[in-house]
Amino acid sequence: MKLRRREMISGIVGAMSLTLATLAPAAALASSVTGKILQLYTRETDGLQMVEVEGRGARPACATQTYMLIRDEKSEAGKAQFAMLMAAFLADRQVIVFGSDTCTRWPDGEDITIVEYAR
Repeated sequence: MKLRRREMISGIVGAMSLTLATLAPAAALASSVTGKILQLYTRETDGLQMVEVEGRGARPACATQTYMLIRDEKSEAGKAQFAMLMAAFLADRQVIVFGSDTCTRWPDGEDITIVEYAR
């Protein structure tokens, strides 16, 4: 009885490990773009904030447009992301913008997860 129980637990742990190993690379597959900002946009009616960066290539299927969106512009992170994007735009510097591989803020633009200054 103990041996069978141990085999079952071992099988479950193995299956969970395989599932986690399969899912872990998904975050690495989220899109990113490096380049100068072509357009930075804030809409008054609902606060929507979007950015378009030169050189946008691969993106998730939901992102039929090339712009990316700050998922929650009211959050501290969203405000910081927009400030970084604006500073880069005004300084004419390159940024690296990482996407979340989802389009929750707007159905045709990818949500931003990370904004980074490029050298």
